[in-house]
Amino acid sequence: MSYQYDAVTISRPIASGRRRRRVPPFLRRLLGGLLTLALIAGLVAAYFTLTGFFNANGTWYGTMYIHTGLRTVAVETYMEVSTAITGDISGKGTFCVPLPFNNTATVSYSLSGKRVFLRPGSSQHDQQGPLSLTAQEKVPLLLGLALPLGPSLHLEGNATAIAMHLTGGDGNASATLDMMHGSESAFMKACSALSPFG
Repeated sequence: MSYQYDAVTISRPIASGRRRRRVPPFLRRLLGGLLTLALIAGLVAAYFTLTGFFNANGTWYGTMYIHTGLRTVAVETYMEVSTAITGDISGKGTFCVPLPFNNTATVSYSLSGKRVFLRPGSSQHDQQGPLSLTAQEKVPLLLGLALPLGPSLHLEGNATAIAMHLTGGDGNASATLDMMHGSESAFMKACSALSPFG
């Protein structure tokens, strides 16, 4: 007695839902590029934040003391400062200068300068935001009196989130300037309280 068997091939259908789709190469490159850009942007933002790179931005006012010969003159100073991501500083401001007989005069000036880029691991003193500024007076003072400084004033110092300290001069006189954040109205109030010149 003989038996005959037919060969039967059984194939199991592949579930369409389990098939793994391959990500197109261009999409992988695009996602990789976006992740790299996000990482770089995060590092740049962290650098600017940790170093206080934009601390000098905003409105400031304070008293500048000009030392020339044996005389020291107090001048109220107001400035509006803007720092670009390249480190370039621009702005404008006003000097309030004492005159005889309890009068004052204001002098507008333009502001330019540079913010120093810090290296990682700089000392805490350096982290205060080194910067250099040049104030260029726009108009002369009234009554034939001249500000004993300028017309171009070079200052260097640092800025924190709450204070700015600058020193410098013009070759004929030296100046020190301590400033705080404040409005133009606060500056004008300080201006009106200046001691008279003379």
